[in-house]
Amino acid sequence: MQNLRCIQVKSLVAKIKITENRLGSNDSITLPYDRKIGDVMQQAQEYLESRGINCLGYTELNDTLSIILSDSWLRGNDVKFKSII
Repeated sequence: MQNLRCIQVKSLVAKIKITENRLGSNDSITLPYDRKIGDVMQQAQEYLESRGINCLGYTELNDTLSIILSDSWLRGNDVKFKSII
């Protein structure tokens, strides 16, 4: 079975919060909602992909919380972890 990253995306009032809980760390970033994009999941995907994180798919847990799955862990041939922040 493939090991995938689980990145939470939460819709807040006029903001979106992207969080990754991994091995005891809790990385998160809160971004202002971009009305030009107009979609929380698209905005989260664009942000993560700008960080070099490949988004494979997502699932919705409820009206405000979704999960993005990714197979990106390292930066190219480097051993440095690709952080969401």
